[in-house]
Amino acid sequence: MNSNYKYIVFSPYFGKLPAIFDLWLQSCGYNKEILFIVFTDDVYNGILPENVQIKQMKFAELQSLVQSKFDFPISLKTPYKLCDYRPAFGYIFEKYLQGCDYWGYCDLDMIFGEIHKFLPKQSYGKISHLGHLCLYRNIPEITKAFMLTSAHNFNYKDIFSSPTHFAFDENDDYGINAIFRHNKLSIYPFENFIADVNCLYHNFMLSHYQNPGFVLEYGKRIFSIENGQVYAQTLTAESIETKEYAYIHIQKRRLERIFKDTPQKYLITPAGFEPWQEISLNFIEVRQKKQSRLDFYLKKLSVKKASSPRALRRKLTIKKIELFNKFIRGK
Repeated sequence: MNSNYKYIVFSPYFGKLPAIFDLWLQSCGYNKEILFIVFTDDVYNGILPENVQIKQMKFAELQSLVQSKFDFPISLKTPYKLCDYRPAFGYIFEKYLQGCDYWGYCDLDMIFGEIHKFLPKQSYGKISHLGHLCLYRNIPEITKAFMLTSAHNFNYKDIFSSPTHFAFDENDDYGINAIFRHNKLSIYPFENFIADVNCLYHNFMLSHYQNPGFVLEYGKRIFSIENGQVYAQTLTAESIETKEYAYIHIQKRRLERIFKDTPQKYLITPAGFEPWQEISLNFIEVRQKKQSRLDFYLKKLSVKKASSPRALRRKLTIKKIELFNKFIRGK
């Protein structure tokens, strides 16, 4: 069905599509070796790049499709729970994979650069530890790797049958990364080439993945999007340092969009999505915002308030599953 594409990337999204969806689509269009397939219940009336397909689908239809792939009752009550199913997308959407070398998934809160520049020359089982954009080799042992075990006393059946969100697509302790390590399957550190913007700061501090956590890269910076390429423009002592990235990920952040069209070149600053102009030291400086400690801690508290109940529920569920498997199932 899709034999012309080396990579197939899935992105189920239910609800109103993001305000920057046209910019996301445009950035997809520059990556012609990748087919992006969006499953959504929203309607997009704009022009699509040739390598993007939108499949109209109600969430209930996707629930039925996922359930049809497994012989035990799954729990998929909300779109948020789909994150746990991401490592199984190659198995769930296998009819779309004919002829491709890799399949994967991605978010919509990002703008792509030239992805192929940063991909490895040799084959890996999995490309990236993170879920913003992650690719898996299209061979049976990798596509079904989510069914393997890690060091923990529970597996994908326990995760898929529980309403709890486990972050199975990213968790390094028991998730798909742990399964790959436990079974000696290769992972390429693609996250070294992405600009992951930390959501706790007004200004663009970058979070760099270093298992088991993240380290911050401070600095005064903006991003320029130039004909399908993503550049960080960072102030140094007396100049601007330019660095290219595979993509920029802008999570949990509402940025004002100052232009209405879909230009080939534009800027992303702490002030918002801005029209293109020549970048000077002063331009970057004046776009930086002062952030009080109180504001930082309020943001941190807000994120923690949203995530802490999920984390606690996850811990309790994991403990319950492990005890059940040990004493009832005898695993």
